[in-house]
Amino acid sequence: METQNFLLKIVNNEDGLYHGNLRYYSKLMFNSPNSSYPYHNFRHMSYVTCTAYECAKSIGYPKIMGKISFRALLIAAMFHDYNHSLEMIDDKINIASAVSSIEKYILDEDINLLPQIIILISETEFPHVKHGFSLGGSILRDADLSQSLSDVWMQQVIFGLAAEMKITPSELLLMEVKYLQHLNFETTWAKDKFGPMIIAKIHEVNEFIKILL
Repeated sequence: METQNFLLKIVNNEDGLYHGNLRYYSKLMFNSPNSSYPYHNFRHMSYVTCTAYECAKSIGYPKIMGKISFRALLIAAMFHDYNHSLEMIDDKINIASAVSSIEKYILDEDINLLPQIIILISETEFPHVKHGFSLGGSILRDADLSQSLSDVWMQQVIFGLAAEMKITPSELLLMEVKYLQHLNFETTWAKDKFGPMIIAKIHEVNEFIKILL
């Protein structure tokens, strides 16, 4: 999946799975204060949006929850890290920033979706709470966690996240195996898609450690 091309399909609603389009919100995401950050950037927000869309479509979320709720889920995906602090602080602060941003920029036509969007964004707070989350929250959390299994994990995670954590890429590379060993997904789609990739990714990381460190 090429994220940018797939994102165009989503924001133009080519599958007709939600009401209207998301061009307005995609422009906000593109121009977000953190769009060029090392990790919590436009690519990450796009990746989460695309992966959440793919997951939701595959498990029938638009039929289960309705087109209106699917629109809310996608807006939440776009805004889940909006105006991120670029600091390794209590994630409640970053969640509050994302929530205040969607409250500021939400379209009048989507005001009725705001409570649902806020709940969905809040459910992405990391470390994850292990109870009381919605199906939409599970989708967003799985999409968010799976970045380490993407094709761009080395640049996006090892270099990008390390820069935000203010540690070296080598230090984060050494931490990645433990992260992957404890990586669990909540939706059946993510378990089927990403679960089999974890062992292979651990092997890949270990091979890079042997070569690079």
